[in-house]
Amino acid sequence: MKKFIALLMAAMMVFAFTACGCQDKEASADTYFEKTGTVTAVGGGNMTIETKAGENIAFDISDAKIDADADIDVDDIATVYYSGEVEGVDATNCTVYEVYVQKGELHEMKGILKGGDPAEGTMIIECDGVQYEFNIIQAERHYSNGIAIGNEITIKYTGKIVGTDTTKANVRVVIDTDDNTTKEKENVKVKAVNETVWTTCTVNVRTGSTSASKTVATLKEGTKLTRTGILSDGWSRVTYKGKDEYIASQFLTKKNPEHKPTTKSTTASTTKATTKSTTESTTESTTESTTESTTESTTESTTESTTEAPVPPVNTMKGKIGEGSSMNTLELVTADGKTLTFGITDETRVDIAHGATIGMKIIIEYEGEIVGDDTSKVKLIHICEDPE
Repeated sequence: MKKFIALLMAAMMVFAFTACGCQDKEASADTYFEKTGTVTAVGGGNMTIETKAGENIAFDISDAKIDADADIDVDDIATVYYSGEVEGVDATNCTVYEVYVQKGELHEMKGILKGGDPAEGTMIIECDGVQYEFNIIQAERHYSNGIAIGNEITIKYTGKIVGTDTTKANVRVVIDTDDNTTKEKENVKVKAVNETVWTTCTVNVRTGSTSASKTVATLKEGTKLTRTGILSDGWSRVTYKGKDEYIASQFLTKKNPEHKPTTKSTTASTTKATTKSTTESTTESTTESTTESTTESTTESTTESTTEAPVPPVNTMKGKIGEGSSMNTLELVTADGKTLTFGITDETRVDIAHGATIGMKIIIEYEGEIVGDDTSKVKLIHICEDPE
């Protein structure tokens, strides 16, 4: 029994003090008790445990010493050291001095990811034909190659699942060991091409057409390449240093980013005048002018011009996706620990091959100025995975 000897000595000291200084109040070591059980609820300074006898007792632990390696969760095993008397399951007259906590039994479920929003902290897993929705906000996450619908997922949790109700289950670990490649590569087709393309952001060049393939180089935005094949799985085959390598097609464009608008002006003018004189002192002057190409006098003037509006400067920033991110909001945690929040609009281009996850390293491009932590004057224009 952890700490019991210390508590017993404390009780004896209290007893001695009381006996010497106040004869009308008595106490003994017998007034200190303990109860051990499984935590069924915790919060607001209170904790409820279920004992082996099936009793559900709620203790006020707001002033107690908590001996635990982590926060108390449902299904943890807790030993409560207290004075006073528990009347049935009523512990309102008890004073809790210490709570000793051990983590509960770790359960495991394996299934297929069917839905939810992992970036926002939810997952729907199908196991044996039944779907369960888990809250994974506080869980450790281990993804071998991103996260995608249809992947095989292992959920490790404490607590319990009642039917399909997972509210009493505390997810500790999420493991996705699916490499996202086997199913996708079974029927891949390649369309042979020979065209010039440019990278749209910082991107990895890989030895194979999967994000698990070895990275041979990292190219800057606007790098010119020759594409020799377009794969049906969303990748492109390119020539890099004389070899066939691969880049995700979404990071390539056939539009030259250095293309400049031109002004073309063409003027053709032909004028013909004929003057005819005779001995009859008659002078004829004829001038013919038409807009058709077959006339004797033609004037053509064509001017084409295009003027582009000034483009605001584009800024870049690196960081990790924070837990406050959602479909319409990006929370970016920078390397110096600062947390910035950006709005995501329909105009924001997102180039992340296998879905965004909390903690993923990314690069953002934006217009406008960040003042302190204020991003209200910033327009987020591009999000892509940081290849480093």
